[in-house]
Amino acid sequence: MRGLTANALRRAHSEAADPVEREHVTPFLYRRPERFVLANMRNDLPLGREGWTVDTPDDLAFVRRLVDQMGDDDFPWRAAWAAVGPRATADPGEVQLVPAGREHSAFFLACRNDEEAVRHSRTHRPIARTEHARWFSSVIDDPGVRMRVAMLAGEPVGTIRVEVCSGVGEVGVAVAPTFRGRGLGTALLESLLDDVATDPQVVALTASVHTGNTPSMRAFARVGFHQAGADGSFRLLRHDL
Repeated sequence: MRGLTANALRRAHSEAADPVEREHVTPFLYRRPERFVLANMRNDLPLGREGWTVDTPDDLAFVRRLVDQMGDDDFPWRAAWAAVGPRATADPGEVQLVPAGREHSAFFLACRNDEEAVRHSRTHRPIARTEHARWFSSVIDDPGVRMRVAMLAGEPVGTIRVEVCSGVGEVGVAVAPTFRGRGLGTALLESLLDDVATDPQVVALTASVHTGNTPSMRAFARVGFHQAGADGSFRLLRHDL
């Protein structure tokens, strides 16, 4: 359920210029978590890849078959999902992004405090456990932040963070130390682009990458990021969706 104030709708009407924002109204609000109060509703199942909307004749036929199968037109969605099973199939050799939970805090810290990651960070120092815990608690349920764990064959291989402001998501990517050198940086970014392709909150992605981090620079370039500026030893990269 969405609750929108009249004042927020007035602002959207007066300020929105993007055709998508004028047609659908709510993207103007989603894209600006720094201005509007948003809330995350976390599900206990990672179903982000499931598609159950009726957009095509095939979708309508599927829903009709499902209703016939259920034998009643009044049933909860979980019962329907249990009867049909996952519609989205994943290649076991493909990197999948799943929403991070509080149980992933230690994995994020391990990826961030690896020697290579520290060397290419802005602070050039490891993050203390208490400092990380405070930060992780502040962002894990923040509607303006996407926290993802990259999974390969059921094993976590990296992390992705996207912090959104005015429709632009700032990306942070880390491949777990034991999985480096396998081209997974590119695979993580490709999965990220798929993840945000239909996300109404994000219209562009940026990343600040240390110029000495050649593998990361190449991975971002491979998936379509282009240089947008320089800040000392860092390069600002951008990808318009």
